[in-house]
Amino acid sequence: MKRQILFSAFAAIAMSTVFGVASAAPSDEKKTIICHYDADTNSYFDLIVGLKAADAHLTQHDYDYAGVCDVC
Repeated sequence: MKRQILFSAFAAIAMSTVFGVASAAPSDEKKTIICHYDADTNSYFDLIVGLKAADAHLTQHDYDYAGVCDVC
């Protein structure tokens, strides 16, 4: 089940790529938005990162997902 969710997250990364947004990724690298859960503040927020960073980030954070945060 987790592998299916992870695969879906990677597919969403490819579809949610954004361009020209300031971030830590090199300026010529495609970027994407991931929703990151911060356990210290018990809140979610959007991160804009390079595709390689998003891939690594999503494998390390169980509650994060590709796309804009839509947590109610």
